[in-house]
Amino acid sequence: MYQIVLGDAGNTMSWIGRGKHGFGVRLVSAQTPHLLSETSFQTLWVTWDRGTVAVGKGPLLHNNTLLKWRMDKKLKVQHIGFASGWGHMAEFRMWNYNDEAGFSQVLHLDVPRSVVPGSEQGTLLIAGGLALPVTSQLHQPGLGLGESTSLAAAVSRFTPLLVLEHMAEQGNNSNINPLDQSEMISRLSTQLQALLHFMKPDFSFGDHHRLGSHSNTVSVLELLAKTQSYISVDPVLVSGIKRWIQQRQADDGGFSPLPTDVALSTPRNLSGSHMLDHQVEMTAETLVTLLQVGLENEVDWETMLQARYFLERNVFRVISPCPLSLMTYALILGK
Repeated sequence: MYQIVLGDAGNTMSWIGRGKHGFGVRLVSAQTPHLLSETSFQTLWVTWDRGTVAVGKGPLLHNNTLLKWRMDKKLKVQHIGFASGWGHMAEFRMWNYNDEAGFSQVLHLDVPRSVVPGSEQGTLLIAGGLALPVTSQLHQPGLGLGESTSLAAAVSRFTPLLVLEHMAEQGNNSNINPLDQSEMISRLSTQLQALLHFMKPDFSFGDHHRLGSHSNTVSVLELLAKTQSYISVDPVLVSGIKRWIQQRQADDGGFSPLPTDVALSTPRNLSGSHMLDHQVEMTAETLVTLLQVGLENEVDWETMLQARYFLERNVFRVISPCPLSLMTYALILGK
């Protein structure tokens, strides 16, 4: 889906992204200071005609354009939704527009069959999530040398994401102080800089000073996709990580572990079935992450299809519980 975010980063910038919910890639952004107001309405327009999604200010379409992006030709807009930022109240007034009648506040819904004439119906979709316990200690910084020398420790410092996601689910019922919210978001920016210390020149990530890890790189990509729901993440960084992962795909569609991904065994002493388990597990994890981040172009789709075909060809060859579970989950998402 495409997402238009207005008044992000303290009401200073707006952007268009593509992906599922909090996951995805920011495609284009612009500085829009003081675009929104708590005391007065702002008239905005959104269009998706002629293959371009655009948003602007004022009552006239295509005037005072703030952002626009060329959409995928295969995409057909079927649903439109509105939402305020997590923890914030908002009031929306919506107008429909067509060339004959102009603007109208009458929004027609689907007419159900076999009911009283003149009745209309709509569908309300509520996205829920897992409720996590919230304590004042969840986002406190830890101490220790390992915090700065281990990629796993650097990733673990992003635990405030769990609290922020829980707060987003709770909405106004959240019992977290707004000052704590700002502090957690500020800490994410600091932890992001620490995470980049483990990035290699080719956009891979790992603990080794020269060699990247496929598993670690996939985990970082998923983490950045979640993080950019709260702070700005460079789109070049996300695209570079995706490109590195895609370039590792074999001709059969699978992803093989790198030496830094195999802790106790090496490709030389692994049996054929064990090697297949590693490939299936790695391919499934990669496919799940790429699907969650979002498919942006033909390369993304081709990577997804090849990985899915690889897993489908090996459905009856894998008997280990963990690879089999991951493969099943990935294939369900891939459908």
